[in-house]
Amino acid sequence: MNWILPILMFLLVHCSLTAQQWSDPIVVSSTIGFNMDSDFVIDNENNIHVVWNYKVEDNFWKVFYSVSYDGGNSWSEAVDLLENNSQWMSQPHIASDSENNLYVTYDHDTGNPSQMMVYMIKNLDGVWISPEIVSTDMFGSSYNQIIIDADDRLYIFWKNNSRSFYKYYEDSCWSEIQSPYEPNNLITSLSLDSQNNLHCCGGNWTSSPDKIKLSYYYYDKAGDLWASPEILTSSFIEVDQDIGVDNFGNPHLTWRERDQIPIPENDFTLYQFYNGMNWTEKEIVVEDPWEQQIAIDQNNGAHIVDREKLPVGWQLVHHRKIEDQWVSCLVDSSEVVVARPEIICCNDKLYLTYDKTWDSGVNGFISDIFISSFDIQTGLEPSYINLPIDLSIYPNPSNDVINIDFLVNEDCFVNLYIFSLNGGLVVQLENSNLSSGNYHYQWDGCNNDGSKLKSGLYLCRLQQGKTIITRSIQITN
Repeated sequence: MNWILPILMFLLVHCSLTAQQWSDPIVVSSTIGFNMDSDFVIDNENNIHVVWNYKVEDNFWKVFYSVSYDGGNSWSEAVDLLENNSQWMSQPHIASDSENNLYVTYDHDTGNPSQMMVYMIKNLDGVWISPEIVSTDMFGSSYNQIIIDADDRLYIFWKNNSRSFYKYYEDSCWSEIQSPYEPNNLITSLSLDSQNNLHCCGGNWTSSPDKIKLSYYYYDKAGDLWASPEILTSSFIEVDQDIGVDNFGNPHLTWRERDQIPIPENDFTLYQFYNGMNWTEKEIVVEDPWEQQIAIDQNNGAHIVDREKLPVGWQLVHHRKIEDQWVSCLVDSSEVVVARPEIICCNDKLYLTYDKTWDSGVNGFISDIFISSFDIQTGLEPSYINLPIDLSIYPNPSNDVINIDFLVNEDCFVNLYIFSLNGGLVVQLENSNLSSGNYHYQWDGCNNDGSKLKSGLYLCRLQQGKTIITRSIQITN
């Protein structure tokens, strides 16, 4: 992995715009218990529709739905879409057509894998219609995906064994079931361009089941033709892929990359896009990520959200690129789990749903669905970019004591950690409220147990409030 050092040294710089923050999260779910796996859509009247899973017991899950008519500030009571009494329904996804009709797909009978099927339930003119089977006669189908183009053609994809299948729904009629590629090419994420062409990403593992390669798949609607798969990586483990498309019809990809099993030495959120002629070089966004999601704004800017480890718990972080630097901002965190983000760009605004788990004490662990939003500023000038915590590390590389200096602009809670490249905590240098001012720390290159670290790259993460900076440190013992 010869590309790690130069990319880390020059691209792993994180900060935030003080003028922009995510709104305070609002609870969507009104069901007390364990709510997770949300998906949402914004219709042509800017109403926000959310579906999610609700756990009744271990092998019994329901699908709930709620709608907001005021931009996410208030939500309807949750509706039990399927009213099932015993089975596990999972992976709900939702889409809306030009007339604001709703379509929800889900995996039926997840607790019985050999009998799983993909179903769909429709809401036409405000009325929910009885569910219907999508993956007809294909037992063991799962991992459904749904998308609707501007002509109201609805595509539903799913996995059966090691192969992707789909069919589309148009003018109240279903197409035949189709499989665009040979086995071991699994489509996991979908996006559309302005010409209604499909851009997809997923995994190819023709060489080995534990060497999943990130792949790009393209469907030309006018020609009714699937292009040959493009394998974008060599022998790395690729999971949590997502794809977005800009105004020029160019795909943008984000994914998690690990280079070793079972314990990865390197674990990153990566980003790559097609510039109209070829694929750009992949860029590291952050270390130790999970569940990457991407949205492309009206100015063709990429926004990536992922889940990242804390010494205790997890956090959701929003990354965007400004002047060739990845700029990061905390969305939310939890001492237990904050996870499964879904992101949409609509009307110069980002919307994000996710689930957050905590220990309620009396009722044990509970989880709710939350929504937050972020206003996208246009035409940003350099004067808008403020590095509120100026982080300096020297000498770097070093085989001795390393100095870490930073500025705190205002009184706030500050975390200063050293991590390994795979996200493991090495040492905690600060975790307290600090007053505004300049701070100086000396790190001896040892972990929390006092043991000297091996030569290699490490990461220094400084968080002030919702602002995050991550920079690399090279130890040369």
